[in-house]
Amino acid sequence: MARKTPVPKAAYVYVARDGAGIYKIGATCNPERRALDLGYGDSWVTRPVTIVAKWHRPNDARAVEQTALRLMEAEPVRGLEWFSVDSAIVLETVAMAIVLVDNGRRLKQQVSVRRWRRERMTVRAIAERVKDEFGVAVSHTTIANYTKTKR
Repeated sequence: MARKTPVPKAAYVYVARDGAGIYKIGATCNPERRALDLGYGDSWVTRPVTIVAKWHRPNDARAVEQTALRLMEAEPVRGLEWFSVDSAIVLETVAMAIVLVDNGRRLKQQVSVRRWRRERMTVRAIAERVKDEFGVAVSHTTIANYTKTKR
């Protein structure tokens, strides 16, 4: 039985630009190497491909990429990831996707913390659980704010 090589987890969201000024949104663990790989076997990619911007997102690069692509879905010119628009539009779209993903994660954290408090977990136990499940450290004050009842 052949062993499968593990697929590396994407750690970066990037915007690349080909020689014709067409932009690509993607996620990878190595944006510079990905830029070198783009275009080989694809006759429609004009080389060279350069990285215009990259964001280090080790926990949610794929989610940010997919959100940005959904936001840009009316504009593709090549496949689903290449766009012939102004660079500012592409960069603002990725920035907006980051905010949407961050807000979604924060909302999930709040819902989880409230549920755990109802289950009578201690604040310390909740802080540890948030770190384990979401990969972020939260303070006791943050937990208290998440569990405040709104009137």
